[in-house]
Amino acid sequence: MYGGHVSEAETREFRTAKELRDSGAGKSFVEVLAERGIPSDTTTSLAVKVAGEMKLPAVYVEVLRNNTCRDLSDAELALFLTRCARKNLDPFEDVAVWKDSTGKIALQVRIDKMRALSRSSGYFAGRKVELITVPEHPEQLLGARCTVTRTDVPEPFVAEVLLKEFYKPTRSGEGPWDRMPETMIKKVAESHALRAAFPEELAGLYTEAEIQE
Repeated sequence: MYGGHVSEAETREFRTAKELRDSGAGKSFVEVLAERGIPSDTTTSLAVKVAGEMKLPAVYVEVLRNNTCRDLSDAELALFLTRCARKNLDPFEDVAVWKDSTGKIALQVRIDKMRALSRSSGYFAGRKVELITVPEHPEQLLGARCTVTRTDVPEPFVAEVLLKEFYKPTRSGEGPWDRMPETMIKKVAESHALRAAFPEELAGLYTEAEIQE
C-alpha cells in the first residue's frame, strides 16, 4: 500500500514541501525551477508537462518522488499527477497512489472525499446506505447496499456488495475488517454507488476498504 503510513520525518518533509508550494502560489514550474536552480531531469520534465495547472514547485514533486511515489516509474508518476490535476486532488492531502501486483496504479481517497466530489458536481441529490443481513438472523451480516440519487437522472443508482467478497481478516485480528466489518462493507457499497452515479468525477478513485492488501 502506498501512502498508508509515513514516519514523523516524512511528515515534517511533507509539511515543508507544502509550505514551499504555498509560498510559490501563482508561479509556474518553469519559474520555480529557474529560481531554485533545480535541474530539469526526466521526472521534473514529465511533471512540468502533465501537471502544470497544479502549479506544484519542482521540490514538491521531488518529495513525492522520494516518498509516497518512490516505487513509481517516471511515466507512472506523470500519470498520477495528471489524474490529480484533472480531478482537482491535492497529492499530499487528498490522495495516495496504490500499485497492485500486476503493476496497475490506482488512486486511493477517503470516502468523505468521494462524497465531496459528488456534491461538487451540482447533481448530487442524496444517498442511503444500509446493511444486508440474513432475514431470520439479523445479527448475521451478509453485505451492504447503497442507493445514490442525482437531480438530473430519474432512476437511482444502486450498488450491493457481499461481505465475503471483500472481508480481509488479519492474523492479529486487529485490522479494520476485524474490528468494524459493518463500517468497512458500507464504505465499499457507497463508493461503488457513488462511482456509478458520478463517473466523470470519481472514475479511477477507490477507498482503502476496496484496495487494501
